[in-house]
Amino acid sequence: MRKRVQAFPPNSRLWGWTFACLTNSTLHRVAHTVSVFSHKLRIPGFPINVNVLTSDLLSIYAQDRALIGLPGYEVERFPHLTCYTPTLRDREGIISFASLNADHEAREIKEQIRYFSLAQLPFRWSVLDGGDSVSLKNRLITEGFVESHARTLMQHRFLIQPAIKLPSNRGLRLEHIDSERGLRDVLAVYSAAFNRSHSYLYEGFARQMQHDPNSLSMFCIYHYSTPVAAAWTIYPTGSQFPEMSTAAVVEPCRGRRLGVALDVARVEEVHSRFYDRVFAVVSDDRVALLKEVGFESLTAVSTMRLADVSIAGTLAARRNSFARSLPRDMRLLAEIE
Repeated sequence: MRKRVQAFPPNSRLWGWTFACLTNSTLHRVAHTVSVFSHKLRIPGFPINVNVLTSDLLSIYAQDRALIGLPGYEVERFPHLTCYTPTLRDREGIISFASLNADHEAREIKEQIRYFSLAQLPFRWSVLDGGDSVSLKNRLITEGFVESHARTLMQHRFLIQPAIKLPSNRGLRLEHIDSERGLRDVLAVYSAAFNRSHSYLYEGFARQMQHDPNSLSMFCIYHYSTPVAAAWTIYPTGSQFPEMSTAAVVEPCRGRRLGVALDVARVEEVHSRFYDRVFAVVSDDRVALLKEVGFESLTAVSTMRLADVSIAGTLAARRNSFARSLPRDMRLLAEIE
């Protein structure tokens, strides 16, 4: 494992020393407290002004997210990028929130390729499009990366309140999940909907539910006793930005707006907690649905992978083996009318 790098070295000057004494976590908690009181007093724009330039907002978002871990990954924070190494072999590594000097891009990219090659793990490089990232994206292409797919970073600023409710289909009910049994239902839905196991999230999420329940909120829609749709929102400790997961809906129940109902429930919950905005990173087919709920697009998020698919093919084989082991109750969902 590479040596971790201190992201915020102390400054000998008085102001720098004072700032270093206030950890980022403390600053975020102060900012969130200001946000809470600003909403109660109806003061718009705290801690982030609603009219902030998109480029500035993306910079704030990237700096905020670079300090947050991911369930199922070991995180290493370097001065100019964050590296996520999976704890299980059926996942790929992630490089994100890179802010590289043009003179050092090629060297840093080769270092990441070397690291994951030695670990025999595929990895992806997520790039927030626009600004300085254009140079990084072009350099990645030069080094043998191709864009596998693009997603969209979106935000909801609560300027528009959704008026969409859960469809009144017979037998459907929406529940807020606060038990380990419910957690298993949520992860079962994600595993069936995305055709790969999400069990690696269980241990971390169960720990959050027990020791830091305010940092995770999950919803699940049941058809009678069978879970058919689910989603969660992460409220990272020390962060001012909650983030919504992509809603998961099992295939037989798609097209019934269950995902939209989950989005509305989560937006309303975030608003009730006095946050001034919430983020989501979604695939293209979800953009129109989130706009219907009041989200707006900020920028594309390019996913870059090495063109050499030898390791990626091994990962795909591991995931396909999971598809043959789906629980029987998930296959029986096809019988739902």
